[in-house]
Parts: sequence; structure tokens; C-alpha cells
Amino acid sequence: MVLGGVRSIPDKDPDRQGPESPSPPAIRITRTQYKVYCLLVQEHLCQSRVARCLKVSRQSVNEIVSTLEILGLIQAIDPNDNPKFYRPTFLIPVQAKSSTPVVSGSARKKERSVRKRPILVRDRKTGRIKKWKSHRRVGCKRDYDTVISVNGRRLQMIRAHVTTKSCAILRDSAVKIPWTEIGGMKGMKQYVYKFKFKNRSSALFDLRQIEVTFLRQTTKSSDELIIYMPEKYFLEHELDQAEKILEEFSLKAWKWFSKTFRYLLSYPSVFKTPSYGVEIDDAIMKNAVKKHRYVKSSTEDGNVEADESKVGHQEEEYPTLEQVKARLHGPERILKVEKELAQMKAINEDSFKSMKDEIKQELKEELITELKPFLKDCMKEVVTEVYSETITKKSSLDSFLDVV
Repeated sequence: MVLGGVRSIPDKDPDRQGPESPSPPAIRITRTQYKVYCLLVQEHLCQSRVARCLKVSRQSVNEIVSTLEILGLIQAIDPNDNPKFYRPTFLIPVQAKSSTPVVSGSARKKERSVRKRPILVRDRKTGRIKKWKSHRRVGCKRDYDTVISVNGRRLQMIRAHVTTKSCAILRDSAVKIPWTEIGGMKGMKQYVYKFKFKNRSSALFDLRQIEVTFLRQTTKSSDELIIYMPEKYFLEHELDQAEKILEEFSLKAWKWFSKTFRYLLSYPSVFKTPSYGVEIDDAIMKNAVKKHRYVKSSTEDGNVEADESKVGHQEEEYPTLEQVKARLHGPERILKVEKELAQMKAINEDSFKSMKDEIKQELKEELITELKPFLKDCMKEVVTEVYSETITKKSSLDSFLDVV
């Protein structure tokens, strides 16, 4: 385990006992780290005051705070504050009896590696310590108990039931294969052979070595070879790359088997649709799965199943990667959609208003254009009537003056 461990064995000391409920996980830390944690999240002190309270250097407190952030136990209320104040996360710290979790310099990065414990080398004659011999660099083994944190946020593990291919055996070979017969259903014989492929060029440590299982199923009417790729634990940003690597390795295994044992095989096809398991972090959902053993819900993209296929770890299984991403980033996606809808609504309102003004202006211009001839005729008639009345009045006035 690289960054932290989930406490599994109960402690007799009540002061160091974790919660009875399996959720949320408890992370083992040292006594000093626990004191710093309490002062940060309970007393709401800054790092300088924590250093004064514990009578240690500010640098030591800063390193412990960085470790707590990497483990996902605390997160800054406002990263831009100076000094910074912190709040707890859903993870629970538990004081460790002996060793502290290893937090290497590369633990801050998503791609990380660890070394095994160094070996003590003594001089054969004197028995004195000669040197410390370091083991070779090895990749870490991942599972649901592995805790990885980036910027104070715990990254969830995704268990991929990966690619399974099948192909028909068109022609048998005389080369002997170390098959292991495992039996089968009535009228069927099954044989298993496992082989480890190495992929040192892979950026993902979990895919540096892959153990592929070849299963041969024979009946009276059929003879086929099924290639099972191993299940692996990935982080979300690795899934697309992992899928591609495993797909390539299934084809590599098919070619290797055909070439090594001189079998004539048909081109491999998908035998079983891959599924992706995500550990459930909601306590209510966990209890429901624990009680009913199996929960199933139907969606437009397929069925979502929740069970306890890994002992002690309830998980939800999804048929597609898109559903996994939606499960991991559901709240962020909803907020993003709401924000985009608000922006679209504002844009539509502005567009409708401008369109309305343009239509009014166009209608006004059309109305004036259509009424212009009519208004011209009306004005002509009015002018003619006024002119005629004026002439009549003038002639009447002239005749009256003549009589006088």
C-alpha cells in the first residue's frame, strides 16, 4: 500500500479504535500527525500557531500538513488564504501503533512508484554494518484499500473486468501444451493454460506484467479458445489508456498462442462485454447492498448492478466507461449543465429581444410604405377641398363689396 491503508483488524486500545461502521475508511497516521490534524480541524489553528503549540519547527508542521493533504484527510477552506485554514474530509484518521504510511516524493503525482525495504548488508568477518542495499524499483499493487489523493481529494479506484476474446480452433497442432484439465459441463471438456506477458514500455505500473489465461472448451460439435485478460484497478484518467493496452495485449496473446503452438485460429471476437466496478462510498447504499446482497437498476444505456463481488467491498458495476465517468462526476456535470442552461437562456432572451425590435422596425417600415400612397391621395383631396372653399369665399366677398 503506497499512501495509506484501510484499518481492517480492530485494536484493543479504545483510544486508538476506529469506527465500528466499515464506512468511511480509516487512515493510519502517526501520533504527531494526529495531533497536528486535531489542532487544524478542531481548534482551527494556522500552521504557525500549531508549531508554537507543539513546540516544533514550522517546516516540520508544513511537511505534516502536506502529508495529511496527500492522504486526503484535510483540505484547505480557501487555497488562496494566507495563512491557510483547513477542514476535515470524509476520511477518518486513526493513530498507528507502529509504522507510518509511506509517502514518497512521487506520491503527489498520479503516476507513482515505490521501492521495497532496503536490505542490511553486514561484513562477514567483523559483523558490522557495511551498507544498506536498496531493492530494485517495483510497481505498487493496487486494490480498493489503496488510498491515493491529489490536492486533498481522494481518487477512487475502478476495477475493470477487462477484455475477453474467443476464437475457433480451426486446426490442432502436434506441439504439446501444458494444459491443466479443470472439467466442465456435461459433454464439455475444459483445459487451462496461463502465461505472463511483459510490457516494460507501459507507463502504467499495473500493466507492466499481464497474466493471460487461455481456456480451451471442446464439445462434440465445437472447439474454441477463450482468452481471459486479468482484472485490474485503475484511476479514471488511466481507463482509456488501459483499455487500449489490454485490447492490444489480447491480440498479442492470440498471435503468440497461434505462433508458439502452431494452431490455426480464427480472428478473435468479443466473448463477454467488459464491465467496470466502482466502490460504493455512500453508507446507505452500502447497507442496502449488504442487506440484499444484490441491487439492480435499469437505464437507457444498460443495467447497473450493485453487489459485493469483492469480499468486504460493495461496488457498482457499469457496462460502459461513459456511465463510470457520469457516476464519478455526477454533481459537477449537473452544475455544469445548469450553468450552460442559464447562459443559453440569457442568450436566447437577448436574441428574442433583438429579433422583436427588428420585426417591429420592419413592420413599421412596411406599414409606412403601404400607407404612403393612400396618405398622398388623402392629402391631395384635402388640399383641393380647402382650395375650392377658399376660392368660393373670396368670390362671395368680392360680390358683397360691389353691392356696397
